[in-house]
Amino acid sequence: MKGNTDQVRGPIPLLNVDGFPAKFVAASAWHSKTPPAHLGDEATIDKGGDIPHYPFASDDHLLTKVSSHRNRLYRRTIKDRDSPCPAPLAVFKEIEQERKLMCKHVSISPQEAADRLAIRELVEAYAHCADRRDAQGQMSLFTADTHFVVYMNAKDPTPSQELYSREALAPVFADLNQYAATMHFVGQSTILSLTGDRGTGEAYCLAHHLTVLGAKRRLMIAALRYYDAFVRMDGAWLFAERKLYVDWLEERVLS
Repeated sequence: MKGNTDQVRGPIPLLNVDGFPAKFVAASAWHSKTPPAHLGDEATIDKGGDIPHYPFASDDHLLTKVSSHRNRLYRRTIKDRDSPCPAPLAVFKEIEQERKLMCKHVSISPQEAADRLAIRELVEAYAHCADRRDAQGQMSLFTADTHFVVYMNAKDPTPSQELYSREALAPVFADLNQYAATMHFVGQSTILSLTGDRGTGEAYCLAHHLTVLGAKRRLMIAALRYYDAFVRMDGAWLFAERKLYVDWLEERVLS
């Protein structure tokens, strides 16, 4: 191979459909800008000695193709097994780290799966009710003694607003009526803990607020993060606590 290379024979762990290493194949460490070839299936000596590696047992197999520019792994089925696939050693460590993180979900019970889905739907229902101006529906997503905290400046530990009951939320949600329209676009939501009838999580949201004054239209976008505590009551998941952090605000004049 041309270019600046440092080839060390060693295995690449392949990922099966569940995301876990299924087999290992031999490959070379690759540190040049030359696009890599594809993997062969014959095992070679692992000089590191800490990762086992095995030849493939079947003719049709999933092989890993390594992108030289982004260290991204792609799986594909190939027939040609004569050419080795060089890959950066850093990829091996990255795969192993991801495997350890994913091991938390080696198995999941139907009940936990249902709970995770219900919590995600709770987060989405909050955004839906806000955009439909359904204040009563939005309030019903909280426990009677809920704790609702707003931090208009996410870097300031002092709350801008703090409420201690479901009924106290009414004027907060009614405040959205000043806008012609809103759209709360929910991004990633993560379950941080889930045990029995209680859980915690974090959700991201881009909240769009449209103001119309005559022929003038303005858009305010709030980058939000929610830190939530959930509780299951009478079979339904509710917000026991919701902390709203505003990371930044952006205003635009619309045509």
